[in-house]
Amino acid sequence: DIVDQWNSAGNEMAVLTTYMTNLADKNYDSIRHKSRTLVRSIMCDYEYEWTGIMRHIKFNLQPQFSSKVEGSPQLHPFWAAGFSFGRGHFVVSIPYDHYLPFVFQGEEILQTIRGFTYGYDFYAPMRNVAFHIYAMNENKEARENIPKFTENESFFGKEVKSQSYSRLIGISGTRGRPKDYFHLEE
Repeated sequence: DIVDQWNSAGNEMAVLTTYMTNLADKNYDSIRHKSRTLVRSIMCDYEYEWTGIMRHIKFNLQPQFSSKVEGSPQLHPFWAAGFSFGRGHFVVSIPYDHYLPFVFQGEEILQTIRGFTYGYDFYAPMRNVAFHIYAMNENKEARENIPKFTENESFFGKEVKSQSYSRLIGISGTRGRPKDYFHLEE
């Protein structure tokens, strides 16, 4: 199904990307293995996190709509880390920036900018094909107790995280350029 959705975009540089629908919302038919609804997130809403020199763009909960575009995915402005499907050359051309350790909120705008400048277009899929169990309601306690990539943050010190966000802000230009940030492989 997802390959057919990608093909229907008619764009070699298309990336189907969105935040996955919460599995707990009962939007998944476990017998047919399909979404029960055509509602999916449209990546169009952002906000700034933090204040001062470390202020940066991040995405929160995105609006969910049924598609008004029929027969192909819907173009939208941002790349989402939750779900991303396209040709392999996307991750070769726009790899994750491995100089951003401990960045959880904010890397998506950098991937969006880098992808767009390489000619990629971002689309919301026509139908959800992947779901996620979010840390909310009845799942919150169980999800909060699993290991996270930030668990070793204190071992490396706050300076590493600070350097990562300075690089993110410096490259993206969303807050002006910090005086010093790691310029390698920009």
